[in-house]
Amino acid sequence: MFIRYELRTIEVDAARAFYAKLLGYDRAVIWPLHEQARARGAMPHWLGSVGVAGVEQLDGTAEEFVTRGATVLGPRHPTPDGRHAAVLRDPGGAILGLTTAAGPSVAPAVEVSWRVLNTNHIADAVRNYETLFGWKIARDAAVGPYGTFHEFWWDTLQPRSAGAMADVAGRMGVHPHWLFFFDVESLDPAVELTRQAGGTAIDGVVTPTGERVAICEDPQRAAFGLVERFVTR
Repeated sequence: MFIRYELRTIEVDAARAFYAKLLGYDRAVIWPLHEQARARGAMPHWLGSVGVAGVEQLDGTAEEFVTRGATVLGPRHPTPDGRHAAVLRDPGGAILGLTTAAGPSVAPAVEVSWRVLNTNHIADAVRNYETLFGWKIARDAAVGPYGTFHEFWWDTLQPRSAGAMADVAGRMGVHPHWLFFFDVESLDPAVELTRQAGGTAIDGVVTPTGERVAICEDPQRAAFGLVERFVTR
């Protein structure tokens, strides 16, 4: 499963201030976007990393991804918390991290409630992530103008939605990427805060399971999602 999320951006201090105000806590891992990546046209983005058992499995998973059409972006490297990590562009073009799970047992620094892979090759994505990580497709859900989401879960003992894969082929302006959704107490103030800070946000929509969500970009154009905490009455 995803065990680490980090923001790669241009103005680190400004990004930290924005997310601290938006989320109500200052725990996000934020790094400057490398100059070489910027020279290649990379934009600020959130990177999610999937945990694997150890270095051997990390290397093996990366190699298997490459045989399926992925690209490794730079060498494997150590992380500040004693893990090892690698960054790949998956076969569909979405950026993904791999990291060893061995190391200090800590919760992800930001609270991510849902994850969506936007891809142009939905059947290949489903097959690749099922095979490599053991994720299971739980059900398909139609989400209005956003098409059909293929929900997945990764806990075989207590299956519940961890995220979805969405086919974006033919959707103008949507490139392959992983989109991560953060919990907020109230969606409308969070959307307004994002806009006032210089970011963008669509008006909230209601999912088939009753949550209100919005897709946003922060002031430096890193994409993210917001989910209003859903309380069953």
